[in-house]
Amino acid sequence: MVHNAVEQPAKDMPWYSRFGGSMKERSTGCSENRSPTAKHISATGFKIAGFSSEEARFALAEVMEAGAGPGLVSAFVDAPPQCVAGEERFIIERCEKGALVKLQTAEGDNRLHARERSTRDGFDIFIGGVGAGVRDSIACSIGPSFVLTSDADRSKWTLESARCCRCEARWSKQCGRRELMRMSHYKEEIGLGEAVCMDVKLPTLTRDGTCAYACKMCGPDAAADIVELSSKRPKWNPMRKSLALNFYGRCNMASAKNFQLVEQGPVAGMLAERYKLLFGKCSEDRFVLDYRYPLGMVQAFAAALSTSNWG
Repeated sequence: MVHNAVEQPAKDMPWYSRFGGSMKERSTGCSENRSPTAKHISATGFKIAGFSSEEARFALAEVMEAGAGPGLVSAFVDAPPQCVAGEERFIIERCEKGALVKLQTAEGDNRLHARERSTRDGFDIFIGGVGAGVRDSIACSIGPSFVLTSDADRSKWTLESARCCRCEARWSKQCGRRELMRMSHYKEEIGLGEAVCMDVKLPTLTRDGTCAYACKMCGPDAAADIVELSSKRPKWNPMRKSLALNFYGRCNMASAKNFQLVEQGPVAGMLAERYKLLFGKCSEDRFVLDYRYPLGMVQAFAAALSTSNWG
C-alpha cells in the first residue's frame, strides 16, 4: 500500500530543525530571499573576520541560546506582566554624538544597541553589545534584528522586526517584516510654553502576553487591534514660567527629550495617569528608561530613540 506523504506543519517542527534548515539555505545560496547573514556564511562553515571557524560556531550557538539568532526575538518584543510590580528599568547611554545608543541594565550589561542608519532616516537595532568579542561580532554580522525608520522631517516613525518569525516558520519564499509600533511627533501649546508630544500605536497583546502579528506578507492576526499611548502633558508653572512634569525622582536633569507615555481610551481613575514609559536624563549622555505593559523592551527603546532630534 502506498501512503501519501503529508507535510508536517512548520509550527510542529522543532525550532532547531527550522533554524538549521534556514541556515543551510543561506550557506548554499538556495534561498530566494537571502538575508544579510548569507555573506558571512560559506559552504564550509560560519566565517567571522579575526576568529577561527570553531570559535565562531561555538559563539553562534551562544548567540542562538541567548535569543539573538535570526527570528528569535520574542524576548525583546513581549511585554512584562500586567501588574504594578511589572516595571522594567534600564539605562540608555548615548555615544559617538548620538550615532551609537546602548540599552543597559543597572549593572552595565548590554541588552540592545542601535546605530544611526547611513541614510539618516532612523536606526538599526541590534541584540547584545558592541564589544570586540566573537559573540558580539556574530550578533552584528547577522544584521539588525529591528529597524526603526522615519519620514524626512522625523515626525512619523515605524518600528519593524527585520524578519517575520511566522514567515520563516512557514518556510515562505519571501519573508516579510513584522510591524511592531508606529509613532507620531508634534508640538502642542500648553500655557505660555510649547511641548513636543508623541502618540504611539502598537498591536494588542494576546492572552499569553505576546505581541500580535502585523506582517504585510503573511497578514495580521484576525483578532489584532491597536493600543494607543500618548505623552503625559506637562503643566505650565507661572512662578517659574516654564513647563513642569513630575518624574518621581527618576531623573535629575532638565532635557527637551524627557517624556512619559500614558494609555489613551476608556481607562478610569489613577490607572490612566500611571505612566507606561518614563524617559529622563540623569547625567550627561545617560538617561533612565522605565516601561510597563503593554510595551516590550524594543518598543520602549525605539520610543526613546525617536526623540533624537528633540531639543
